[in-house]
Amino acid sequence: MESESPQGFRSTLKNLFRSSRIKHTSSDSLVAARVYSSMKNIPVTSPVPDANGNDVAEGFGALAAHHSPIQAPSGIGFDQMKFGLDIVSSLGEGPINVPGLKAICQLALQIIKRAETADDNNQLCYDVAYHAYQLFQLFNNPDLLKNESIQSVYQSMANELKDVEQAIRIIASRKTPGQLWHAEDDKGGISRCTRFLDWTVDRVQIQLQLANHQKLNIGLQRLENIENQMARLPPKRKDTITELEFSTQLPPPPPIFLGREDLLTYGSNSILGSTGGNFAITGAGGMGKTSLSLALLHEPKIKAHFGTHLHFVPCESVKNASQLMRGILLALGNSEKGQTSDPKKILLEVLGSADDLLLVLDNFETPWNESNDQRHIHDILKMIAALLNVTLIITTRVTALPSGIKWASFLPDSMLPPLELKYARMVFLQEAGLNIENHLQESKDLDTLLAEVDCIPLAVSLLSRVSRQKSPTTLLKRWREQRTSMLKAVGHSTSRLNSVEVSVEISIKQLKEPDEIKLLGLLSFLPRGILNWETELTEMDIGLQNPIELVEGLLAASLLQDTNGWLQMLSPVQHYVKRVYGQGSIEELRRLTGCFTSWINARQGKQVMEKLLEQTNNICAVLIEGLHIFATSDHWVTTYTYSKLLLNNNKSDIELAETILKEKQLKPESISTADCLVHMGAVYEMHFKLKEAQAASEAALEIFEASAREKDMAKCNMNIGRMLCRQHNYATAQKRLETAYDLYNAVGSKLGAANCLYSIQEILHLQSNHSEATKQLETAYELYKEVNSKLGMANCLCGIGEALLEQGYLTRAQEKIEPAYKLYEEIGNKIGMAGCLSNIGEILYKKGNYPAAQKNLDAANELYLQTGNKLAMANCICTIGEMFWRQGDYTKAVEKEEAGYELHAAIGNILGMAGCLRIMGDILWKQKNYSEAKKKLEEGYQLYNKIENRQGMANCLASLGGSQRSLKNYPEALEKLEAAVNLYSATGDKEGMIGCMIGIGRILVAQNHSSQALEKFESTCKECNLIDDKEGMADCLFNMGEILFRSKNYPLSLEKIHGAQKLYQTLKDDRAIADCTYYIGKISWKQGNHIKAQEHLEVATETYHTLGNPMRKAICLRIRGEIYYEVKDNRAAREKLEAAHRLFTKHHAKDQAAECLVLLQLIDNV
Repeated sequence: MESESPQGFRSTLKNLFRSSRIKHTSSDSLVAARVYSSMKNIPVTSPVPDANGNDVAEGFGALAAHHSPIQAPSGIGFDQMKFGLDIVSSLGEGPINVPGLKAICQLALQIIKRAETADDNNQLCYDVAYHAYQLFQLFNNPDLLKNESIQSVYQSMANELKDVEQAIRIIASRKTPGQLWHAEDDKGGISRCTRFLDWTVDRVQIQLQLANHQKLNIGLQRLENIENQMARLPPKRKDTITELEFSTQLPPPPPIFLGREDLLTYGSNSILGSTGGNFAITGAGGMGKTSLSLALLHEPKIKAHFGTHLHFVPCESVKNASQLMRGILLALGNSEKGQTSDPKKILLEVLGSADDLLLVLDNFETPWNESNDQRHIHDILKMIAALLNVTLIITTRVTALPSGIKWASFLPDSMLPPLELKYARMVFLQEAGLNIENHLQESKDLDTLLAEVDCIPLAVSLLSRVSRQKSPTTLLKRWREQRTSMLKAVGHSTSRLNSVEVSVEISIKQLKEPDEIKLLGLLSFLPRGILNWETELTEMDIGLQNPIELVEGLLAASLLQDTNGWLQMLSPVQHYVKRVYGQGSIEELRRLTGCFTSWINARQGKQVMEKLLEQTNNICAVLIEGLHIFATSDHWVTTYTYSKLLLNNNKSDIELAETILKEKQLKPESISTADCLVHMGAVYEMHFKLKEAQAASEAALEIFEASAREKDMAKCNMNIGRMLCRQHNYATAQKRLETAYDLYNAVGSKLGAANCLYSIQEILHLQSNHSEATKQLETAYELYKEVNSKLGMANCLCGIGEALLEQGYLTRAQEKIEPAYKLYEEIGNKIGMAGCLSNIGEILYKKGNYPAAQKNLDAANELYLQTGNKLAMANCICTIGEMFWRQGDYTKAVEKEEAGYELHAAIGNILGMAGCLRIMGDILWKQKNYSEAKKKLEEGYQLYNKIENRQGMANCLASLGGSQRSLKNYPEALEKLEAAVNLYSATGDKEGMIGCMIGIGRILVAQNHSSQALEKFESTCKECNLIDDKEGMADCLFNMGEILFRSKNYPLSLEKIHGAQKLYQTLKDDRAIADCTYYIGKISWKQGNHIKAQEHLEVATETYHTLGNPMRKAICLRIRGEIYYEVKDNRAAREKLEAAHRLFTKHHAKDQAAECLVLLQLIDNV
């Protein structure tokens, strides 16, 4: 029986710990075990933790073998024990009215009474009674009554004590025969009861020791925090101020003052427009309030108006009303008068007797918040503000300005904002003396760094000082490691002017309520702040009373910013507060974590899901902190659940997923490490970390292969294949996908097999093998249809449409994409919907319907913004840029393409980068910047070649051929265009092939190879007819008409031109229609039909004028002049020829102008 006791005790202790609502960490159990060992002089080893708290039980269980029972001392009898217990058990409500305590006392009393009546085993029963009494004494300890961990186990102990009482009752009630028969059993039972009570006493004593230990740690931590805070504060100021601190001489203007010129101008105008007004420059610490006030004092218009009556009073050292008055008088040059018995009277006389005067009280929050006589300071301020000749400016962090004064402001939203990024960059570079404009990566890292410190002027300035020996890239890395501890001047005593931490601490010192600091610490865990904070904050269970009032206090101290209901903390403030004050808000963080956990566990209903997705950054940050601080299995599962929920909604957070994997020792056995790796890979993929995604899938695959989980092996192979494809390793990617396809077929997964086919077609599509890609999509579509996967069906339809679009089959492409959109819309897939809208927009702009195209592309971009899909967003921006290019708006086109290029470069998308380079090359070509165009196109070609994208290579070759044709470099142009035709033919891109063939035809015309050119255009026209390319057919017919006109085959030329004009009219191409009209007029003239010729040429003239094409208009006027000359209408001929001559001369067309003069001379000779 003795051998069973330790296990029984261990079980009892486990139950006790599990009944407690407070989770004990492994460190708690180790401390408890060490406390116990110090009481018993027993060596202790560290416990082995698990997710259920068994670490604590094992820690105590390991001590069971060393346990020695407590012996009851002599001198304490049953009567004495009964007396104490009787008093407590009979008490009503009172100071020791703790739930469960009275019940325990009553049970202990029953045990003592039963033990008193036991004839045999009397001493043992007495020991049981004494232990029960000792347990009561422990529970009657005031410190223990406050211990939540003990309070929560009262009921459990009461149940166990009932068992003890029942055992003693049975023993006490036995008659003499029974005593003899059960003597040994009774002895063992009493021993177990004694040991149970002994262990319970030890447990309570250990809890008391642990509580004391924790109190000591908390006290030490608080002491350390106080010491750290005191160290960060500037040296204590003296009670008196000296003349050295105040001067009639103005401080110099800020040496670098950028980005606030508009504020300076507006502020100057406001001051001059309301002399005698009272202005407040408010804002957070380090925002540049002092710099703005000094810039105003040195503004030429201000100096011209106020002359020498400009005064600056630094209030940082001012602690009371007397010092404030003396400081102002010193700044006014009245040092002796400031020492009189009535300084307020003297101050009023000095200020009132002056001409118009501008007085700046800088850092006014110091005397306002730190003085013990705020009423007197308020009186002084109101007195100054009431003087009509005094214009008062105060700079302060406090947004709640002193009352009774009419305050004005020239600041947006009454707060001084941070610098714009471009100005923060200029300030940094000027102060650091750097020039990194030509270093792209460093320039990007600098912008990132400045954005991460929220472009706060003080932070920017301090960073620039540190940067003199370091690059922005190194600085960014250091900032992310050290945060605000690096934002200070080296080699100087710290103050608000050279340390961000001191500046923030000064603002925190203004806070009056302890709960304000607790809330501030809690909010530092929320990087995104709180949208609609007045509503959201009340719905969050954070355990603080009146949170709205607390926020208002923090806003008043400029520690928080409220932007249209969006509550935020500036980045440096957040990092500092989190590091220094975050630990003081752990309980509030625990409650907030519980609030978020309840949302995650619910995940039902539109409102809850919107919250979970809108507050992604905050929830992720809180869950990550929770994993580090609370470290429980339940919290790990919640975090993992949320990360998967984000992924299912096309969102993710890398740090969250990585933390889940790092803390995998907390995961339950039901979730495998391999599953976590698969999830990690999916998150990496979403963030375009393709190599990391591949590595995570490879690691998961090894685990799945070891356990022969074929379906999971298939999924990993498919993921690896997709990553290889996106890294342009097409051959290896296809092998992996084929392996996955076979595995899915082996386990009978049609959905998995369809997914593999879809991924294989992506490779074929990228290799411009559109016909084979379409076959794979059609097969995948049928499989998706069998398993009723609407998403898969929509993806296939969209993919088929895109393949048709690439090949130039616009109408057929649209017929596939439109039903795909409906399927995406039905299942609420925004990315799919956006993709369809983008494709339809591209189809419409290729058909010449620019307004409808723009509408679809804008709608697509809006959806991409909502989903945060950078790749799709970049593609959409580039398509919009291409459309602007087609419309001739080159400035907007370049702007969009450059933005698209940056997005593609940021995610390492070579295909997208190459596409942007090609478009920019084409734009430069249109702008006749041929050398730069060639450079961009060749760079684009190299990128396309790197990833074996034949379609892109062909596009670049086509553009290069076109640019060389413009330069009349016909041999090279033909070489490029013919190579492009071959590539377009191989990819099945009829539209691209047609464009190049037309270009080749025009080169042949320029080389006077008319018959070859005619043949080329005739064959091209047939290709256009196959794909219903109206624009291509029109171009071919027009070019054929031109060739026939030059060959003087006027009837056939007229036929071709008429055919081209009809097609251009359907396309609404006004320029091309005018060209056709012009040629019809010329043909009519050559055929001797002068009247018809004049009619058509007049229409062409008006159209060219409307289109803003003066050269074409001048040509029409010259021909019309010739026609009038032929019919001997010299007056009309002179009028048209003189108008043509003026236009030619204006646009430097000397040859054409000379031709007009020759004709005019002929008229004069007549």
